[in-house]
Amino acid sequence: MGDKEKTVTMMLECAAIYKEIGEDMRYGSCIVDLRATYLELDQPDSVLVRLPEIIEIFHGKYQVGEAAVYYNMGEAYKQKKDYELALANYDKTSELMKDLNWSRFLMEIEISRSECYTAMGDYEMAYQKILDAEEISKETSNAEGTMNILQFKMYAAHDAGRYNESHEAALDYIDLKDSLRSIVRIQEVASMREELEAEKREHEIEILEREAQLDQQKKTGLIIIVFLVAFGAMLVVNREIKRRNKAKQLHETEMELREANEARLEEELAFKKRELASKALQIAQKNQVLKSLREEVHNISLNAQTDKSVKEVLNTLKIERSINGNWEEFTRQFQEINPDFYQQLSNKAEGMTKNDLRLAALLKMNLSSKEIASVLNITMEGVKKARQRFRKKLKISSDESLEKFIIQLQTQKNQT
Repeated sequence: MGDKEKTVTMMLECAAIYKEIGEDMRYGSCIVDLRATYLELDQPDSVLVRLPEIIEIFHGKYQVGEAAVYYNMGEAYKQKKDYELALANYDKTSELMKDLNWSRFLMEIEISRSECYTAMGDYEMAYQKILDAEEISKETSNAEGTMNILQFKMYAAHDAGRYNESHEAALDYIDLKDSLRSIVRIQEVASMREELEAEKREHEIEILEREAQLDQQKKTGLIIIVFLVAFGAMLVVNREIKRRNKAKQLHETEMELREANEARLEEELAFKKRELASKALQIAQKNQVLKSLREEVHNISLNAQTDKSVKEVLNTLKIERSINGNWEEFTRQFQEINPDFYQQLSNKAEGMTKNDLRLAALLKMNLSSKEIASVLNITMEGVKKARQRFRKKLKISSDESLEKFIIQLQTQKNQT
């Protein structure tokens, strides 16, 4: 029998004793406490069998206990994947708790609801419930609870297709996590510094006391004086060793803080690279739409009686202006991730055009020729010619890899 099974047996025995002596409220509380152990043992039916009896005991007498029973039943139905019944029990819990200022409990209810809606495929509702939990969490002023909500919000927003909100939640989560970690580290550093200062003061006091003792004991003889000086020197050495060890620990702690900050920056850089790839995909998709519309215009223009239709489709083609906007946003994000890349490239060859710089950015992202053709809205033959012109400007032979040249160019910049 495992530890959890032993816990269940012991609590059931306690519950039986309370019931026998007529302590119904304690009996009910004991059964409610069993809920977590049953769920850990993956026995939701055991929860559902015992809790309805407790509702009758608590009803009208112990409002918080009755709310806890409905919440536990909701958790059991959620484990059984009966999400409708789970939500119904969470609603009863909220109704009982609405007059009580138990923010932590209410926040957990909204998180459980969000998990049910996610499992049911209603991602927008799941996201709204996380927003409700976030609003409640503002009353708790609990950093760990806020981090938990941000983590749920990040995934719920992503599932609901709210990628900007997901991105913001992820950044808030990283910032809060780093802040908490920095606070702990700063406290550790401050504590170490205080210990060093205290030891330094103690050391100074000990030296002064030792000097006073030496002055008083000079009359006792040269041997005693030499002994005391040697003893004092030994103390100094030991204190110095301890001081250096403390200084080493302080340095290691500061290095850990620096590494944590570098890790956060790397996470942000990776996220920006994913955003950049997504922006390139959007440009390619819009180019495909424009290509299809142009083909439709060409087909319609063959019929002289469709002037009005041609004008309507031509008006639709005005969305091509937005592509330049997308390119501007793409270029801005690319330069954030790869600062000075375009300047390095321009130093290698004069007369770099906007198309040359766009091609260089896509090569830096390691896109294939087919993907580059889709993003630039040109044919594969057009990509081939653009690469050839680009080689000539950079004075790269046909035997040398253009992609390798671009990557080595950035690597050389980073090394310098």
